[in-house]
Amino acid sequence: MTFKSGAYFLIVFLAGSLTSSLNAWLQPITTVEITNATSVPIKYIDISFRGLAEQQAQIAQNLKPGETIAFKWITEGEASYRLNVHFENGTEVVGGAGYISRGDVIKDAISAKSIMSRIQEMPFLPFYSEPYDTTYRDQPISRFRPQNASETEK
Repeated sequence: MTFKSGAYFLIVFLAGSLTSSLNAWLQPITTVEITNATSVPIKYIDISFRGLAEQQAQIAQNLKPGETIAFKWITEGEASYRLNVHFENGTEVVGGAGYISRGDVIKDAISAKSIMSRIQEMPFLPFYSEPYDTTYRDQPISRFRPQNASETEK
């Protein structure tokens, strides 16, 4: 191996190392922005998120009406999350958009009985989907099972 080919090998090796390092360091950050859209203070918010591992954390305490917080983390690929919101008056709401991927920005608005989510349509542009209800219910509604007993009586 000559000096010239050894120098080329070293340059290519260093360029590859630098590129892979930058890709690992500059991974797109996933963001969930949570807004208290009620007139009641939120006592605390727990989040469960799953990517390569499952983790849980308390991300907010004493979130006042109209106040927004952001939870950011790096995901390797696809992931999911779930919010557990506890209000000062003792009520609880569970939900959130659930599925996320690298670099997603999701905006969750917490109301007294539901969580409405909007997902960023295009990366780096402020275009979001229409809000949709992402509240987890105890028993999911099915086309085979009526919502409540009054529907079966009709």
